[in-house]
Amino acid sequence: MKNVFFKAITMAALIFTFLGCSSDDSDIDLLNECPEGYMGANCDVKKTPSKIKVTKIVLKEFPHLKPDGSNWDSWLDSTGSEPDIIIVLWKNSQPIYVSDVSYDVSNNTDITLNIFPPLEIIEPNIQYTLGILDYDNGNVEDSEVMAGGNFLIYDSEDNGFPSIRNITSVEQLISIDFHLKYEFF
Repeated sequence: MKNVFFKAITMAALIFTFLGCSSDDSDIDLLNECPEGYMGANCDVKKTPSKIKVTKIVLKEFPHLKPDGSNWDSWLDSTGSEPDIIIVLWKNSQPIYVSDVSYDVSNNTDITLNIFPPLEIIEPNIQYTLGILDYDNGNVEDSEVMAGGNFLIYDSEDNGFPSIRNITSVEQLISIDFHLKYEFF
């Protein structure tokens, strides 16, 4: 009986040694699997996503007038005096996303852009540049910058992995939501 008990204890110790968490807390405890995005003995170490997919962008607020108080578009413009908005995302000065034009957007209208296929962000820890532009003269190069700036699509200081990341700038009068999905390899 003692021999069976000793073998059972030895076997349990060997299983825990080979299947338990490593000493550097980099592996998932196979006996207590961590939620997606976390690792470590107590599942308290947040992983950096290997890929983030942007599935939707919602522009909720934007500057309705130019800094000088005039309209973005002239009332003589065939589309009206409200701005014709495009949203551009740049990575290292290269556009990675340019939305379709939303014409004559009034000041109380959200712009919802469903992105299919999703925009894949494979470098979540670098800054991206957001541009909200008033589309003029039929091309992006002639468009006026309404608002924008640099931001992180993933913030390791956020709690968890939010499905919606809001970027707000009170100074620039913008609020924009990025709908996100995270992947971990």
